[in-house]
Parts: sequence; C-alpha cells; structure tokens
Amino acid sequence: MKIPNEIYDLVYHFKNLDVWDYLYEDEIFAVNTESGKKMYCSVLGHNRECFALNMYPEKDGWNTYLKLAREPRSKAEEEEQLFSQECLQLIFDDINQLSEDQRKQVKAYTKPRRISIDGENCPYFMRLRKYRMPMPMRDLAELQIVKECLEVAIYIIEGFESGKLKSLPSSYDKTGRVDVFTKNGDSFSRRSAMIPTKYDEDGVMPRSRTYTLIKDSPKRGRLYCDTLFMPHLLKDKSGFPIFPFMFVAVSDEGKVLMMKLLSHYENDALILADELADIMIQQRFFPSEIIERNFRTGSFLVNFCKKNGIELNPGKVAFIDDVYDDLLKKMRGE
Repeated sequence: MKIPNEIYDLVYHFKNLDVWDYLYEDEIFAVNTESGKKMYCSVLGHNRECFALNMYPEKDGWNTYLKLAREPRSKAEEEEQLFSQECLQLIFDDINQLSEDQRKQVKAYTKPRRISIDGENCPYFMRLRKYRMPMPMRDLAELQIVKECLEVAIYIIEGFESGKLKSLPSSYDKTGRVDVFTKNGDSFSRRSAMIPTKYDEDGVMPRSRTYTLIKDSPKRGRLYCDTLFMPHLLKDKSGFPIFPFMFVAVSDEGKVLMMKLLSHYENDALILADELADIMIQQRFFPSEIIERNFRTGSFLVNFCKKNGIELNPGKVAFIDDVYDDLLKKMRGE
C-alpha cells in the first residue's frame, strides 16, 4: 500500500512534537472519525521503551486495551496479553524491519527533506488483531483513521502549548472519563464522556447435557482446569497464522487427564464438555469439584458442572503452571 506524503507529513510532525513527553499511555483521548467509528488513542513512549500511537476501536478494541492494562494472573496470561490487542498502530522502529518496497517509500519521503531514519525513526503502519500475528495495514480506510487520530494528537499538544487548550487528557483509570474530539470545520470540538475501566472477560457458555454415569456416580477429589494461551503459531482453515489455546485438566494427584488444542476456543467450546466427559468415564474419575483460574475456563464448564452434580469454583490451579512450562519448552525445542 502506498503511503501518501500527507500522512508522512503528519507522522513526522507528531514525532517532532514528542507527544509522549506530554501524555502517558493511560491518558487516553477519543476521536470520532468520519467513518463513524470512535477510536480510543493511547500514546506510548513516556518510558522510552517504544514510541507508538495505538488506536483502539470502541467496545471490542478498547476491551483488549483494558486486558493489557491489568496485572497478569499467570505466565500464560502474561504471554496472552502480548498478542491480544485489537487496534491500529503507528510505531517507530528500525527501517530494516520494513519490506523493500516500504523502505523505498520511506526513503523517497525522508531523503529530500533531510529527515534521519537512523535508529527507531521509521514509521510502521500496523494492524493488530486478537491472537493473530501483527500485519502491515493494507486498507486505505484504516490509513484514513490513522490520519484523523494524528490530527487530533497534534491539535491537543499544539493547543496546550499555545494556551488554547487549558488541559491535557487525564488518566481514564482515575476519572472513568475520556475526552472525545470531533472534527468541526478547521478545528475540533471537545467533550467529556464516560468510558469502561474494567476488562470484560472473554468466554462462551455452551449448553451441556446430563451424563447419567457421571451424575449418579460417587464423587471424589478435585480436577484442576485452565485454558492456556500458546505462543506458537498454527494456521487456521484459511491458512492464516493464529495463536491457539490449550485446555488442560489435571487431577489432584497431578495426573494430566486432558490436553486439547483449541484453534478457535469460541467454537471448540461446544465439543469440549463431551470430550471431557468421555475422559472422565474412561478414567473412572468423577471429581466432586472442578477448580478453574479464569472466566474463560469457568464459562466453558458452568453448565456441564450444573447438569452433572459437580461443584465449580475459582481458585489456584495446582500443577497447571508446571504443565504449561513443559509445553512451552517442547514447542520451542528446548
């Protein structure tokens, strides 16, 4: 995709303003774009680890930001957070990471303007999708959204510096509100609006059936279950690379009863309970309680447990982290 010079103009204007010196990443501003989409914008770079503008679409996209912002509860969740973002991203990095065609575009713009592209000074236009590999933008409509968000970021900083704007966006987490900017002729209107501040957990709650043998059998012991993000690429049915999940069930004696790879956990949840029931029957192990660590796993199992007389409770999942570490080592060839 060819990047118009007017986009590069805005990109380097944004960078030269050092917007990250004014805003922390939780000092969010929102943009009502001409497409009708509301984008929540986060500026990265105050800590000098990376320099970027992340633009999250309302609802699903913003929810992935909230997921990234919370403290991970396990090593698997920490790995998952890195690949669970749903946003457009303008990030500055080394030019050598670009394709040959993209490098030519950047050099054609920067060389006559004597703009250095040494170090992390080269713009990348990326599309981040949940549980997918980050990919370059290939949609002009997305590039238009980036343009509009850059215009607002520049307006905020220049307006604050000139005294036209009396304040910068504040931390959404402290106020529960965000400043929303809308194009109004050659300027922007600004209003305050409520914003969600808590992550809405992923999960599906499939129907389940009663398994007579499980329901009527004496029960003993516990089963520990978790659904773990696997940072190892697979290809979906269309050939697109994705990151899968692994459902793991371990008895209170440390025996792994089930490990099932879930390429699309929303769909695979529909058959998960049947397979878990088959394994319980084969192993003659009917637990009185299942312990789960996250909402995703609990939502898989809630109806299954209700129908079959098994308690379902949140808690620490003994042995699961050791199983996860072993899986990662095998996947990485260690």
